[in-house]
Amino acid sequence: MKKIISTLFIGIIIGAVVLFFINKKWPLNGSNDLKNEIISDQTSTNSNNFESVTSKLDSGGDLFFYLNTKKIISAIRKSFDVLNESLIHPSEKKGEKRREVNKLFSFVNSLLNDSGLMDIAGIGISAKEFEESLTRTKFVIEHKQGKGDKLIWNFCIRESDNLDSIDLLPKETAFASFSDFNYFHLWNWIKRQAEKSEDEKIRLGIGSVEKDLRNAGVDLPTLLKSINGDVGIIITIDKGNMKKISGKNNNIEFPDPAFALIIKTGNESIFKLIASKIPNSEINETKERKSISIKAPKMPFTFSPMIIQSKNLLILASTPDIAEKILNNNIDAGILRTDEFIKLSRGISLSGNGFTFMSSSIMKEIMKIQKNFNTSKYNSNKKGMEILEKLGLNFNNLSMFRVFEKTKTGYTITSNSTIRSELMLMMPVIALGGIVSAIVIPQVIREKQRKINREEQSRNRLFRGL
Repeated sequence: MKKIISTLFIGIIIGAVVLFFINKKWPLNGSNDLKNEIISDQTSTNSNNFESVTSKLDSGGDLFFYLNTKKIISAIRKSFDVLNESLIHPSEKKGEKRREVNKLFSFVNSLLNDSGLMDIAGIGISAKEFEESLTRTKFVIEHKQGKGDKLIWNFCIRESDNLDSIDLLPKETAFASFSDFNYFHLWNWIKRQAEKSEDEKIRLGIGSVEKDLRNAGVDLPTLLKSINGDVGIIITIDKGNMKKISGKNNNIEFPDPAFALIIKTGNESIFKLIASKIPNSEINETKERKSISIKAPKMPFTFSPMIIQSKNLLILASTPDIAEKILNNNIDAGILRTDEFIKLSRGISLSGNGFTFMSSSIMKEIMKIQKNFNTSKYNSNKKGMEILEKLGLNFNNLSMFRVFEKTKTGYTITSNSTIRSELMLMMPVIALGGIVSAIVIPQVIREKQRKINREEQSRNRLFRGL
């Protein structure tokens, strides 16, 4: 069922976009209609949220884009109806298949409408290099006036506020991402959609989730409601402690990583649940915190996981060291005082509903591992690296800081990164090429290796025969 719904949804979106641009490029009624259509578009643009969206973008850069979604959404609805009719043979218009398809499309239509996706009014994107090797990108998405009460426009727990979670980041942070996503709101929305569905399987399936979890000792609504703040992940790397993995042909060296999942909670519900599910767990309790150490198998890096509940913070950490750095972090010892963060956060307000930070250190290590991973003659990774270098795509120094903010009319995402704007425009093409290469190149390599093996086997048989 999930695959069918996903396929239908993706097909409808792609079909609508294609129809929209075909109609734009080849109007059916000649050049006069094209002129009238352009004038009509400009008029409708001026009467909607064009000014609201574009006023939040940076002009004068290499990219400045605005999309009025009115015609695309209309095309999606038309594609939806056409697809609904075309899936059933004319001889089965009143049969059981027709009723099943109607139920499915009714459910998908309800999802689209109640999610708020069909209320998107405008989208804007800009990219501008405001200093050498630093590009600011803005993405703005807004809903129709008075339509901000649906799911996607209420993903966040609170209105835009200070990004206090940045204070938790140690100076060794290589990657971090936090957001105040409203999981309780999302689950209630899913339940409402299931209750409205005409499909009994969907109603019973979603309706039984809470009951089944409750029988297993998990009160899902209580757990989700206890998450009343940011949820995020922190990854650090210690360059002073190099680890090694020995391979058949070479060795891989990398700085010792550590990671932690942080959840801001209103109570200890999640901590108690985890503690109850860990066999033979002992809670170490002090005045300020409760912690549980978990026995773990030996890993090629430092790994001694633990869970800590300290006031409103629940931390699932890979090592005690990263947990201590998070809990005892201060501004002078944290990421805020590093030169890289100061540069990347320039001109970006440290208030919003979420952020993502990526240091160049993690990309350097990833690219180093990629480069040294395999020196095989037919190594696809090596070929891929050579292609990227020829394109001028050097990811060794890639770093980024992004802030996500909920506004009264939608969402705004502002980011500073070291990737140039022209390369940013090439990324979709490169990504597509990368996907194709990832599928095709290994097959070519394997086929070539099989051919070599067959030739060697033929020679061996010939020698044995002689």
